[in-house]
Amino acid sequence: MKRFILTTMIFLAATVKMLNAQDGLAVAQLFENKYRDKDNVTEVYMEGKVLQIYDLSLFRSMTVANDSAIATQMEQLVAIDARKASDKEIGTKGGRIYYAFLAFNEEDTHRYIFFRNGMLQKGSKPEAAIIYMEGDATLENLKKIFIRHK
Repeated sequence: MKRFILTTMIFLAATVKMLNAQDGLAVAQLFENKYRDKDNVTEVYMEGKVLQIYDLSLFRSMTVANDSAIATQMEQLVAIDARKASDKEIGTKGGRIYYAFLAFNEEDTHRYIFFRNGMLQKGSKPEAAIIYMEGDATLENLKKIFIRHK
């Protein structure tokens, strides 16, 4: 019984941590697992030692293929968060957000959102992706990593 209670408490603590990671950001709702069962959506969650080389403590991403409705929702939520960003770079195509790098610098950690909507670019894969990260990494270092790994 003690083992069951301990396991349950650890699971709940991990769940609360995952939910609190994007606190105060509109994009948090994208990571609430409501798209988990869709075949065209890929979600990634990483934390811990694997991210230390990038000076990050948390990495979450969601990629959606061939679904302009979800891509549009991503874009709208990114636009809301862009208003609160302490640093941002946004590129548009036809009045829509094609890519965005948003930084939210706080006392204890830095939080970042990267977004790209390939559905707006002819000849690109018909997919949109959003990435949420937090840690000590600078925005410039993260941009270098993502540009190098394109």
